[in-house]
Amino acid sequence: MSQLWIKHRPDTLSYMVGLENLKKDVPGWIVYEKNNFVLRCGGVIFAGKPGTGKTSAARAIGKDALGSAFDANYHVFNASDDRGIQFIRDRLKGLAQQKAINSSFKIINLDEADGLTKDAQDALRQIIEETSTHTLWILTCNRVSKIIPALRSRLPTYTFNPLDEDESEAFLASVIEEEGLPAKWIEDLPALIAKCKGDMR
Repeated sequence: MSQLWIKHRPDTLSYMVGLENLKKDVPGWIVYEKNNFVLRCGGVIFAGKPGTGKTSAARAIGKDALGSAFDANYHVFNASDDRGIQFIRDRLKGLAQQKAINSSFKIINLDEADGLTKDAQDALRQIIEETSTHTLWILTCNRVSKIIPALRSRLPTYTFNPLDEDESEAFLASVIEEEGLPAKWIEDLPALIAKCKGDMR
């Protein structure tokens, strides 16, 4: 039961509710030219409260874009675990500079990037600029105001908002039905949604 949020996490961006601007823009990030895929976007920022789908959207984009090369080329780091400049220089720089495996690009999802120190973000900005032709950076954060202006000016920001009650209820009802859970639980969904304040996990 505790893992249902993982089981029902979407594997493709098209299955996610809302996010119309993101869905419209993503196809332009990676284009096919001269028998190869080329990155037209070096990085983006996903901002919003916890549980609004930022990390799930990043993973779904990776699944869509990388296909069978996903496992080898999609990398997730939590910036709240390693906040300093050494983490950026020692772990991320080398990874970003390496060639992708069976793909022309890789994706690095830096979760909770607003937890990075200013010096770490400054170093990250330089690395993003140097590797943006073969590494797509997805920075997720709860508070975009904590991201330095130099990054915000270079990376488009997509704001993730909690799902409205109807969207949340429809999705959770489908999970209840698919899992064969008591139908009576559907009656209690409005109270659950209100309590969780849009956090779909």
